[in-house]
Amino acid sequence: ECARMNLTTRILCSRKDKKFSQQALADLIGISRSALAQWETSMSSPSLDNLRKMAEILEVSFEWLATGRE
Repeated sequence: ECARMNLTTRILCSRKDKKFSQQALADLIGISRSALAQWETSMSSPSLDNLRKMAEILEVSFEWLATGRE
């Protein structure tokens, strides 16, 4: 269940739900695949701007993606 997870797993779970590869999602956001990989492994965190873009692309709410709250 995606909702109970932290930011990194919400990103990963949402990406997989939409069947995007890391590269495909990174291209849509306008970042490198390695940057996305770092977000999915807690090595770094996305900027608010990138988080907003990702929520829109993945069709999830920004608040849920950022905080886990609906």
